[in-house]
Amino acid sequence: MSLLLRHRFAVVLLDVQMPEMDGFETAQLMQEHESMANVPIIFVTAISKEEHYASRAAGIGAVDYIFKPINPDILRSKVRVYLDL
Repeated sequence: MSLLLRHRFAVVLLDVQMPEMDGFETAQLMQEHESMANVPIIFVTAISKEEHYASRAAGIGAVDYIFKPINPDILRSKVRVYLDL
């Protein structure tokens, strides 16, 4: 989270499963800061493939929810769309 406070980001790839603070908590904190509230968040997961996790991510404001293993071409395409917006 400290990097998010010190730098500006155009899009954030956020892993659902992280030590200490999960991706959902991080996204909620991001939404509370005016400078990060409109940064597109793409959640990435290898574990949380159930639909209620994707719904929870959307409820927090995530723009996408993708599963590992990640196809690099698809990821680049998605990131490019959000950067162009």
